[in-house]
Amino acid sequence: MSATQYATIQHSLPFVLQPPPPELIFEDNNTAAIREDKKLVYYDNVYNFELETNLTTELKNIIMDKLDDSTYVHLKEMYIGYKGRSVWEFINHLLITYGEKTDDVVKTNLAALNDEFDCTGASIEQLYIHQDELQNFAIGTTGAITDELWVLQTTAVIENMGIMNKAVLKWQAQTTVYKTKAQFINNFNKAHKEYLSLLKLTTTTSIAHNVQQTIDELGPLRSLMIVQNQAIKKIRERVNILRDEACVLTSRTIPATVTTQPMIALQQEVATLRTALAVSEARSIPNNNPNPPG
Repeated sequence: MSATQYATIQHSLPFVLQPPPPELIFEDNNTAAIREDKKLVYYDNVYNFELETNLTTELKNIIMDKLDDSTYVHLKEMYIGYKGRSVWEFINHLLITYGEKTDDVVKTNLAALNDEFDCTGASIEQLYIHQDELQNFAIGTTGAITDELWVLQTTAVIENMGIMNKAVLKWQAQTTVYKTKAQFINNFNKAHKEYLSLLKLTTTTSIAHNVQQTIDELGPLRSLMIVQNQAIKKIRERVNILRDEACVLTSRTIPATVTTQPMIALQQEVATLRTALAVSEARSIPNNNPNPPG
């Protein structure tokens, strides 16, 4: 609700919760049509009463959630807490106790229009809400914030962000008549969407560049891994061949005390290959697949 709309509301009487509707009673001489009319009136009154009750409860919850309980604890009643208190009692208590808008408070509120704000997120709406709250607070004070001032200060806040410079320059070049609050919000909503689109494109391009750079840097390492794995494969094949030859030799009837020259040579080569295999595997990057995908 805008400040203009709020000013048209009659504030002379506070909202008062109506009592529960009286019990539905039929007279003996009531016709069916009269009974039906009474039912409709009764159910309508019940609906309105429940609606007002729920609305009152929700409004009180909003007030209590937004403030520290020390600000309204004096309204608490024994046994029933705040259930017997009306919304008006809460508001009246807050206005009397904390509602004075001193010159210092008004000045602080006015200065807050220039607060730094982060609009790099998904929406710029929070900035508008922040500025509107300051404007509404200043209504009726010596530090009232006109729409013109709202626009001027909010433009400065966005300019200081440095993320929508073109939109700021374009706005500043417009005529005074053009620079309404509604037009400001419309223009900078569009500018912020363009900013987010450009940011997304820039981020995507940067990620693609980093991925390609990583692939390029891993190229030599990948080639080295392939060569190393091929060498390991050849060593394993040679070990298997020598193992088979050793089995053939040992299957012959040779006394344990006799050592043949072929057997010694095989044992030495197997030992050498096993050492080379262990060194190669220790240097290679752990990989369950000896042949990495191409």
